[in-house]
Amino acid sequence: MVVMVEFRIPMPLTTEEYRIGNLFTTAKTTKLEAQRSEGAGIEVIKNEPCNHPKYGPGQYTLKKYYIHDKLPGWLRTILPKANAVLVEESYNCFPYVRTELTIELFKKFKMTVETQLREGPAGTEDNALQIPPRLLKKRQVEGIDIVESKLPKDSAAKYGEFDPTTSRCGRAARGPLKKGWRKTQVKP
Repeated sequence: MVVMVEFRIPMPLTTEEYRIGNLFTTAKTTKLEAQRSEGAGIEVIKNEPCNHPKYGPGQYTLKKYYIHDKLPGWLRTILPKANAVLVEESYNCFPYVRTELTIELFKKFKMTVETQLREGPAGTEDNALQIPPRLLKKRQVEGIDIVESKLPKDSAAKYGEFDPTTSRCGRAARGPLKKGWRKTQVKP
């Protein structure tokens, strides 16, 4: 079964600002996981320059995420710790990124995440990933507004100090964002 969902997430950033923020966030998350008291949750197997045939030069990474401790208790009882490994293979050829996630135990499971960053009126390009017409009909498009799309109260994801509705970036002189920000936001 193939499910294709395109998330359009307008951001008040230039693609260069996003690139820097993404690199920082990835490095910080990897470092925090490696410092966990019960051992590393991430193993970086490869991190090397690459040349993608379609998107050009970039960075290739191969990582293993040891996710047993993050699974619900009932699943931990039936899934051996050695099999609770999520494999991430990623090509970061900015502004295009392709990431594939697999779990060796479940041979048919594969999730592919393609990210295409664009400058200009956010979320208006109909086929940014150049999906073939036969697959385009199967695609579901979801728009996400970082101000108006609220997280569920019980969500594990928390904005904290980075809540776009309350924080301000002094360096970029942006924020806090208010409802309707996409219409009133001066281009970064």
